[in-house]
Amino acid sequence: MTVKKFLALYRVWYIGGPMTGLPNNNFDAFNACEADLLARGYPVVLNPAKFQATYKLDETDPEVMHRANLTRDLAYMVEHSADAIVVLPGWSESRGTRLETYFGYRYMGIPVFAYGDIDPLVPIRSEERRV
Repeated sequence: MTVKKFLALYRVWYIGGPMTGLPNNNFDAFNACEADLLARGYPVVLNPAKFQATYKLDETDPEVMHRANLTRDLAYMVEHSADAIVVLPGWSESRGTRLETYFGYRYMGIPVFAYGDIDPLVPIRSEERRV
């Protein structure tokens, strides 16, 4: 089986990556990744930047905001039956993304792939999925 056919088995892709402390919450990178995956022919891409932009939490405590966003993102991944996670550069420094990948891989059996300027996507080794 070719890599392209292997990756085509995954229909619902969830994008994970760092947001906190980055300009525009790194939404530009999330949106560029989504556009690229859709252009590659993946039919469903779950982009947390899209649903975070529409979800406003009236809270000033950053820790409360982080927990609320992460809870919502995990629920979104489960509710929409993600079957692959693609992570943006810097993901391993993001507490939220590390938790998303751990939860997805450990409890849902979802493979995790690194996103970059290379084709194909590169699978993440299990030892890199630390929380």
